[in-house]
Amino acid sequence: MMQPPGFEDSSFPTHVCRLQKALYGLKQLPRACYFLGIEVTRLPHVLHLNQQRYIHQLLECADLLGAKSTSTPVNQACQYMAHPTTSHLQAAKRILRYLKGTATHGLSIHATPSWSLQGCIDADWASCPNDRRSTNGFCLFFSTNLISWSSTKQHVISRTSTESEYRTLALLVVEHIEIDLHFVRDKVLRKELLIQYVPSIDQLADVFTKHVPSCQFSVARTRLSVVPIPVSLRGDDKQHPHQQLILLLSNQCCYD
Repeated sequence: MMQPPGFEDSSFPTHVCRLQKALYGLKQLPRACYFLGIEVTRLPHVLHLNQQRYIHQLLECADLLGAKSTSTPVNQACQYMAHPTTSHLQAAKRILRYLKGTATHGLSIHATPSWSLQGCIDADWASCPNDRRSTNGFCLFFSTNLISWSSTKQHVISRTSTESEYRTLALLVVEHIEIDLHFVRDKVLRKELLIQYVPSIDQLADVFTKHVPSCQFSVARTRLSVVPIPVSLRGDDKQHPHQQLILLLSNQCCYD
């Protein structure tokens, strides 16, 4: 640290200014961070992210604290927010019931020496009964850590399932199908992108594009590093454990 330009003291050239009062103190920090609702539990070589307190707040607002939990969520709901009906309200309640049963689950991030990027993509061709548009789904891993995921409806109608898959693959690595095709082909020829076939039983992106059985959903969720926080580190619901910090993070998963 150095003395600010124009405020140098020639008599004490090695001295620095002492801060008298911080403009943004720590008292405001927990309140601002809790708005985003991400809690972090620190373990040896592992960070566990979860939203247990935020989920509890949502259930309390919806008067569903005593509701039964469900094993699988609804894959699409917010695209009907403009004109919701009773069935859409029931779908939203099902999402909350799923969150109730998985409130202690969170994303685990492990320390790793690897710098590789791997992604799984899938497209449910013409899955929407209203407009027959396909649904894109992908998940991106940095080594073994899940860092990005998405489930979105394509903006145009794909005529074939192959065309739908190419659109999703282009979305992962960067509207016209020919542009997407040549873009992906160029990346493969430059050896910047390696494409491999993934059997359906091992396809993690399926949970982002279609309904799957609860057992398959649970297995995929674990392989996506979404696991329960250790019981010994969950702490009290009303107090922050000393291992936990609330970070300024936001959930990037959105359903269009």
